[in-house]
Amino acid sequence: MFLQIRNIKNLPTLPGVAGRILEVTSDGESGAKELAGITEFFSYLSAS
Repeated sequence: MFLQIRNIKNLPTLPGVAGRILEVTSDGESGAKELAGITEFFSYLSAS
């Protein structure tokens, strides 16, 4: 399975919110407050 995944040439990009969540969760200095801010911001945009 790993070899099959590794050979995939064209993967779709992650939506902006997913990318930001990955950045925040991988940063050892970030916490729940930063994560909540991201989800609030993107849910505000989707409600418009």
